Amino acid sequence: MWPVSSSPIAQGAVLIDASGRVAEVGPAAGVSQPDDCEEVRVTNRVVLPGFVNAHTHLELTDLRGRVSASDFPAWIRRVRQAKEAIDDTGFLRAALVGLEETWRFGTTAVADTGTSGATARALVRLGGRGVYYHEAISPQPAQCDEVFGQVAREVDALQREVGDAVAIGLSPHAPYTVSAELYARVGDYARSEQIPLAAHVAESRAEVDFLMAASGPFALAWRERGIELPETARSPVAYLERLGLLGPDLLSWRTVRWRLLFVLALTSATATALHHWPSCLARGFPADWGQTQRRVSIRWTFWPRQKW
Repeated sequence: MWPVSSSPIAQGAVLIDASGRVAEVGPAAGVSQPDDCEEVRVTNRVVLPGFVNAHTHLELTDLRGRVSASDFPAWIRRVRQAKEAIDDTGFLRAALVGLEETWRFGTTAVADTGTSGATARALVRLGGRGVYYHEAISPQPAQCDEVFGQVAREVDALQREVGDAVAIGLSPHAPYTVSAELYARVGDYARSEQIPLAAHVAESRAEVDFLMAASGPFALAWRERGIELPETARSPVAYLERLGLLGPDLLSWRTVRWRLLFVLALTSATATALHHWPSCLARGFPADWGQTQRRVSIRWTFWPRQKW
């Protein structure tokens, strides 16, 4: 038995109450054994709490194996094109399949993001746990008011639909798909309404070029559409800091350009939560960032061939 919050317990036991919640954990001799309790014995196994996947797109489960590209910008375009062929029924079906699959492999809670709301509905239907972040997407500054209004109405509708069963959050998708105006508007609204907030940041070299040098495929795509590029920044992290997005209530997804996190250590006193792509952590490395006016160093170590 490995509670994770404490050292492993040899010959451990766990008592599950009638509601399915953990009531007791400890050495088998010290855990209660009610008369009406079913006993399940396992050997040569480790029992531990369910995993939390802090970044899922379960509405896109059906696209697995169907979208490929030689570079990240091209892959993003193809995902967007493939999504256009999926209706709400298809998104919900995919989210249900994806959610059940996460459970089979030991993940019991998710932080999911999408545009359809399907994962929130899937969590309610199957009795799952998690947070669903509804995405705001538009690089056109002139569309900020319209897109923000639509997303705010959709979030309100989802909150009323799912009630307290699932937390509903907001996500301005990424620097290359969201205007600075929409970023700031969504961030301000989420904080004023105390809504969970998340965003993709520092995902690729193309994003770094876009924000730091106004170059690369994302910059080219904006210019082709006649969209003014954002003012350059020292890094994607510094760009979000400039827009006021960084803070203890922001979950930062992907963040694979991890060396740029040192900019955050030097320029920010926030405690932004970070989600890293596991392949970047295969050998373990330190990452530092500012937290409550002090620097914190954390080392992660993952197995190179661990499947996630």
